[in-house]
Amino acid sequence: MKSDKHARGSRMYRASGSLTGFLALAAFAMPLLASVAVQAQQAAQNLTPEQKAKIEEMRKKRKQQANPNAANDEQPRQNPKAGRKGTPPDTAQKPVMQKPAPQVLSPKKWTPPPAAAKTITPPPKLPAAANQNLQDKNLQDKKRRPTVVRKPGTPPNLDAHAPAGNPPRRAFNPAYPVAPGAVNAPRAINPAFPPAPQAVKPGSPKALQPAADSARRHPPGAPPPNLEAIKQQRQQIVSKRSNAVVIKEPDSRVIVKRNNRTIITHNESNRFRRVAPNAQVERRNGQNVTVIQRPNNVAIYNITDDNGQLVRRYRRGPDGREVDIIDNRRNKSKWRRNLAIGLGVGAGVVAGAAILNSMVDVPPPHVGVSRDKYIVDYDDADEEEVYEAFSAPPVDRIERRYTLDEVRATPNLRERMRRVDLSDINFETGSWEVDESQYQKLERAARAMMRVVDRNPNEVFLIEGYTDAVGSDDDNLTLSDRRAESVAVILSEEFNVPPENLTTQGYGEQYLKIDTYGPERANRRVAIRRITPLISESR
Repeated sequence: MKSDKHARGSRMYRASGSLTGFLALAAFAMPLLASVAVQAQQAAQNLTPEQKAKIEEMRKKRKQQANPNAANDEQPRQNPKAGRKGTPPDTAQKPVMQKPAPQVLSPKKWTPPPAAAKTITPPPKLPAAANQNLQDKNLQDKKRRPTVVRKPGTPPNLDAHAPAGNPPRRAFNPAYPVAPGAVNAPRAINPAFPPAPQAVKPGSPKALQPAADSARRHPPGAPPPNLEAIKQQRQQIVSKRSNAVVIKEPDSRVIVKRNNRTIITHNESNRFRRVAPNAQVERRNGQNVTVIQRPNNVAIYNITDDNGQLVRRYRRGPDGREVDIIDNRRNKSKWRRNLAIGLGVGAGVVAGAAILNSMVDVPPPHVGVSRDKYIVDYDDADEEEVYEAFSAPPVDRIERRYTLDEVRATPNLRERMRRVDLSDINFETGSWEVDESQYQKLERAARAMMRVVDRNPNEVFLIEGYTDAVGSDDDNLTLSDRRAESVAVILSEEFNVPPENLTTQGYGEQYLKIDTYGPERANRRVAIRRITPLISESR
């Protein structure tokens, strides 16, 4: 009994609590609803006749959309207050304000002024005999034209139907064949700075330079390349956070100054796309990949980051096996440190700061060979002496494998390998172009390099550019870097040295061959050395 009473009491208590809460909510909501209703009524009373008419018109439209059949039979709606008692007669029915239709203005047709009548004189008709002779001549030319049969995958002969007397097009280069289905990549040539036109002697072999290639190198209307045009388009960024000065040039070159040291970087893909027009350019995992197809299903991959800094270059065989030619990847801690330096400076500084911070502490090498064999003067050397310098082992011990940036930044590392000074390849002051009359001077160096590459296809040659002490440090850096790239392009385009076996770097006036502050042709030079033992795992 007590438990039943206790249960009934609990239920009554809960019911009374719920009822109390409901009453409290109702007591709170009723005044709020009443105030809302009063405000709505006041707002309705404050409406102007035009607003009421618009509301009534909107109601009619909604009703017609809901019941279109009834809308056709509906009579004009009367004011419900018209028939009520006490309603003034003038308010029995209020007019509905109609929105005036917009006025459409038709455009006037422009009639040109009457032009003076021109008298068109028809061409004179040829005699029947002349027409017959012309048709016979066209038929004979068509019969003499040969039929070109081309195998699938081979490049078309664009000169098969060329008229007599026209210069031939560029010859097909067997080192860079056209892969089936390959997409031509855009040329890495800045239209604002095309290569300067070169004078050609009538009797020289270069007199047969292709017309299409000449138009590509020298676009019509473009200014000739010069240092002043580059200086006008430079952009300088100063970062107090990283204590670095960054100078950007229009063709993706970046000069970075930090802690009294200066370095220049360039886009490693531009030279590839210039010498290999059939290269494919792709974007993979935030990196730029340039692919060059080779015979026997072999491909060369050149991978760069967003700043054009080389990450990796390798060869992929028909079995899918990859062989590194240059592996410029760093360990994570060092890469993060280099990345932190570049924050706040802008694009391009990461690559420059990475090279500046890549200098390693190694002692100068102990050179045990004669000076003429350690530094070969190209002007007085034959092909065998050049080949010996390119194929010789390091002059001193190498502790480990180094990255390409470490080799570029550390002179004591580079000096462990012999070098060849191209002393007879000269440049004019303020110029990086090599005159075509000097192309044949590079033939001995190209043959020696190809002998080394035939022995090991993964060899790497560093082409270094230098200037004299005339001019500013920034101008000399960009001149030296462009001179090294010009020689690399000539070696690939004229002598078929594979571009994957070459890399370039400019050093400005840092290493003068003749110690003078005046203009000196011997200091405006290019040097070549083999660096494979420095960057390869198998030394």
